[in-house]
Amino acid sequence: MSVIIKYGGAMRNKLFISLFSIMLMLIYDFAFTAEKYAIDPGHAHMGLAVKHFGVAHMICSFKEISGTIMYDEKDITKSSVEILIKTASLTSGDAQRENAVKGPAFLHVEKFTEITFRSKQINKEDDKLQITGDLMIHGVTKEISFPFKLNGPVVDPWGNPRIGIEASLTVNRQDFGIAFNRTLKGGELLVGNEVRITFSFEATPAADTSSN
Repeated sequence: MSVIIKYGGAMRNKLFISLFSIMLMLIYDFAFTAEKYAIDPGHAHMGLAVKHFGVAHMICSFKEISGTIMYDEKDITKSSVEILIKTASLTSGDAQRENAVKGPAFLHVEKFTEITFRSKQINKEDDKLQITGDLMIHGVTKEISFPFKLNGPVVDPWGNPRIGIEASLTVNRQDFGIAFNRTLKGGELLVGNEVRITFSFEATPAADTSSN
């Protein structure tokens, strides 16, 4: 035996309104749980370390770093990160080294003006976080995954929420088309292929990025 339930016009309207309201609530919750943060350029660091002559790491860093974070405090896996680095802002404390790294043999900053990272996924297992995204260096984009640490949020002296992100990863510069090298008599490379990238930055809500 089957039972057919018929709804009158008023009942159908109420049912439609209820379903529509639930859908709006779900959409609103999905769209607005993440808050937009901006990287504080005064408290941002990205460094590169490369083995030189096979005996020690030479370190460079960048002065101009910007980007945004869509931060979901309730569910970090729904967050996202976008970082932009101006390659011409590279500094190392040595003019000759800076000119070499900025030149055509390496970063070629006149042609490739930016390094970017755009996240695609964040995973969390216990208290460990892993991010996957597209890293673009020297005009070449590669998908990479690496662990990172999220600190905060805390409230700074100006009453702004503030979060911090730190990470370290290693890439092969050959994968990004930076192929120049020279082999020494002992077999050591003039410049190592592995590049250790470290970054650490703070971010505040995009409406207020004041810093001290």
